[in-house]
Parts: sequence; structure tokens; C-alpha cells
Amino acid sequence: MPLHVTESCLVFARQLGDEVVLSGFNLGMQSATVDLPIWKLGIENAEFRCPMSQQILSAAQGVLAVTIESEQSLLLVN
Repeated sequence: MPLHVTESCLVFARQLGDEVVLSGFNLGMQSATVDLPIWKLGIENAEFRCPMSQQILSAAQGVLAVTIESEQSLLLVN
């Protein structure tokens, strides 16, 4: 399910049961900060973790704020 789509940035979700994986790509020359409407996945409050960096991001009230650096990608799991 696409959660954010622009000319240079795409973030989408894959969901199986309670597990959610968020994948994002920023092909632009500037970082992109976006508020993802994870309420569309039936999630209001949750923590997401990057399996590569171990960074943890918290969602509140159905929104997860993420920043994807220029020409980088993002992978988060709950």
C-alpha cells in the first residue's frame, strides 16, 4: 500500500497479520521528511525499527514522521 508518493520519493507498506514492513526511497537531491498515515494500516501507536541501523521511530495518533536522506532508502519493521 503506498503511503507517500511524489516525483522523487516513494514510501509503501507491506502487511501480513500484525507484522508491517515500511520501505521508502528518495531519489531526490534533498532529504525528504514526510508524515506517514499509518492509520491506514490500522495502527495508531507503535514503534518501528530499522534492522540495519537499529534506529527506533515511534508513531503516535496514526502518524509516523520519517526523514529519508537524498538518494537513500529506508526500511522499517514493527
